[in-house]
Amino acid sequence: MATLPFFGLKIAKSGYNVLTETNPNNLIFSSDYNTLKYHLSGSVAVEATVDSPDQIFIGYFSHNLGYYPYVEAYVLDFDSSEYKPIPMLTAGARTSITYGVQLTTTQILFRIRMVGYAFDTYNFIFKYFIFRNNLGL
Repeated sequence: MATLPFFGLKIAKSGYNVLTETNPNNLIFSSDYNTLKYHLSGSVAVEATVDSPDQIFIGYFSHNLGYYPYVEAYVLDFDSSEYKPIPMLTAGARTSITYGVQLTTTQILFRIRMVGYAFDTYNFIFKYFIFRNNLGL
């Protein structure tokens, strides 16, 4: 008997249980159609040297897709040492860090706004996962 082609959406790599898996590295989105295919991933480190009470820092990753890709982005959280989805807001009595992601047809921009932090150097690590689609998103 002939095997029928797969026309669904695969959501976990072989050997991982999609119902219990939480690590994005063990998940993959793939299909037989060119609408949502996993493309690439990586990380961007941003060194932020604070020398005024309210500053914005930007890191970026350049791509050559020529359209706005679907991107999942995470930032390494100061307090928990875990990657958390962006956008997020961490606020204290007089301090806050706001993260955001902006997409263009050639870049992913990672924005950090720091308000009220001590004049020092802080290191941020962003992870990104780009999915291949061309839906005009």
